[in-house]
Amino acid sequence: MGVGISGMHPKLTCCVASATIHAMHALQFVQEFATFTGQDYASLRVIDRALAERGLRAKAKGKRLPDVTLGEGVMFLLAVLANTQPTRAAEAALELAQSYCFSAPRHRNRKSLAMLTRMTGLPVTEWSGPKMRPPPRISASLINVVATLCRPRPGGRWAELSVQRDGPAFLAFGQADSDNHGELRFDNPNKVREPKSLIETRTAMPDLLRWIGENTVDEAPDWPSKRRD
Repeated sequence: MGVGISGMHPKLTCCVASATIHAMHALQFVQEFATFTGQDYASLRVIDRALAERGLRAKAKGKRLPDVTLGEGVMFLLAVLANTQPTRAAEAALELAQSYCFSAPRHRNRKSLAMLTRMTGLPVTEWSGPKMRPPPRISASLINVVATLCRPRPGGRWAELSVQRDGPAFLAFGQADSDNHGELRFDNPNKVREPKSLIETRTAMPDLLRWIGENTVDEAPDWPSKRRD
């Protein structure tokens, strides 16, 4: 398991061994994120401003700079992974945030879904019909699932998030003290696309997700139902 984001820059696999555990305002967060991953700070600032203008990150009120919340930190990560123009990153991040996991009928996928619900405590929604029953889904969006996995938990757990350009997201996860692991695909119900083999994929390594959990304040993500000014 590496540090940072793969598939983007040759320096992104081993930037910083550990991170200071504290909350920080948006400017500090972007600076530390750039240091942790080795990415271009100026490009990250454009993404951050786009999120703020879209209402997906709280703006300063007077001289008070609010600390970045867990939901905002994950939304920033989704914007970075979306691999689009920085000025369009907010819309791409929101689209990813509204993705859901629909379990395929295959046993492995249903086993992964069950494992994820045990790790996160997030419920699963089942539908039933007279003839055909659609597969179950975890009744939480991608941003909520990732935010839950970013926080440390007794016994240890890890998660790795991959996003294809203009495609679906894939979440791998497992327990630190077990060889068992799972992987699930997340799609936006309004924009389902087939994954492609020859396309750029960006992956956030477990250490980066853990870093986000350690450097943001507790607040449940409130998208897409509510957005902050």
